[in-house]
Amino acid sequence: MQTVIYRLGLTGVGLLLAVAPVRVLGGEALQAEIQHMLLFIRSSQCQFIRNGQVYDGRQAESHIRRKYGHLEGRIRSAEDFIKYAATQSSVSGRLYLVRCQGREMPTHEWLRAELAAHRRNSSGKGAGPVE
Repeated sequence: MQTVIYRLGLTGVGLLLAVAPVRVLGGEALQAEIQHMLLFIRSSQCQFIRNGQVYDGRQAESHIRRKYGHLEGRIRSAEDFIKYAATQSSVSGRLYLVRCQGREMPTHEWLRAELAAHRRNSSGKGAGPVE
C-alpha cells in the first residue's frame, strides 16, 4: 500500500502531511474494485443528483461508466476512479450528490466509504455503508 505525502510550504518552512493511504493496484485487482463500485452504484436504491437532475442507480452507473471510459488512462487506483469519474461534473464543476434514506452527501464520500467497507470485507472484516 502506498501512502500519499504532500509537501506544504509555510513561510519558508517545509511541512510534510501524510494523508489516507492510497492502494495502487494494477490490472485485474484495480478493475475488480472499479467494477465493484459500478455494481454498487447500479444496484443502489439511492438517488443520484447530477447538475440538479435526479437519476436512479442504473442511470448514474451508465454515466459514470461512460466517463470512466474517457478517463481510463489517468486512473491508477480506485481512489483515482472516484476522484476523476464520480466526484463532479466535468462540464459545470458541480459535485455529484447521492441521497440515501433521506440523507444527502457528496457521491465521492459515499463511494469512499463503500470502497473502505469493500476492502475490509475482502480481508474478512467490517460491513458496508448505508444504501
